[in-house]
Parts: sequence; C-alpha cells; structure tokens
Amino acid sequence: MLFNSITFAIFFAIVYCIYWSISKRRRPDFLILSSAFFYIWFSWVFFFHFLFVILLNYFFYIRIKTSQNNPKSWMIVSVLFNCINLGFFKYFYFFSRVLADLTGYPFFTEIQGIVHIVLPLAISFYSFQMIAAAVDAGRNQEGKTISLKEYFLFVLFFLF
Repeated sequence: MLFNSITFAIFFAIVYCIYWSISKRRRPDFLILSSAFFYIWFSWVFFFHFLFVILLNYFFYIRIKTSQNNPKSWMIVSVLFNCINLGFFKYFYFFSRVLADLTGYPFFTEIQGIVHIVLPLAISFYSFQMIAAAVDAGRNQEGKTISLKEYFLFVLFFLF
C-alpha cells in the first residue's frame, strides 16, 4: 500500500473516521491494530519479523531503564542490534558483491541469485525510532518507563 495510492487514501479515510468516532481510551488500541494491518498488507512474513524486532527492542529498553550496573551496555546492544538488522536488509547485496569482487570466491556471486531479500517496509524509520528510544532511555533512566502498548504505538504507527 503506497502512500500515493487510492488504496492508502481509502484506508486512511476509514482509519481517520473511526479514530475520531471511538472513545479516547480505545484510540491507542485502534491505532496499533490499524498500523498492524498496514504492515501486514505489505507482508505477513515481514510483520512477524517486525514483531520480533519490536519485542526484543522493548526488552532492551526495559533493561536500560532498570539496570543498576551498566545501562549503557544495554543501550549499545540495542543500537548494534538495530544497525545490524538495518544493514543486513539494506546492504546484503552490496556487501556480497564487494566480497565477490575482493575474493573472487564464486559463493558470494551465487548467493545473490539464491537468496532473495526484500527490503522491509519502513525499516530505516522503525530502526531509528527504536535506536532513539534506547538512547532516550539511557539518557533519562529515572524518567517515566513507557508500557509495551505505548512502545508498540511509538514504533508501529503507520503514518510516521
């Protein structure tokens, strides 16, 4: 569902109308469900990967907020995980091509024809959102800890 498509315009209009017609208490739940539908429209497989990444990052977030010894370590783990996840999907073909050129080893050329990696929808956006949450948690460890629902809405919200 592209942002400049009729499908998105209809989807947005429906979400907008329902959002303003339901109680304030139900709005976050509705936005999470609408956002999940938006990502599922793109790919079921990607959505399950996305859920895993969000849950793992929330675990890191909680560890950063509650760690007595060294919360910065958890922040570094979170940032590295998100950078590796982003780098794998965005630069897999680039690095396999570079390795093929540098080594001359045919495996790196052949892997490009065997493995077909689709770039997940909004991967840069959600990766940087979760990095920002981890860094904010590390800088303000005593501040409010957001709930899993708030974290999901922060990362998943489809309108960016």
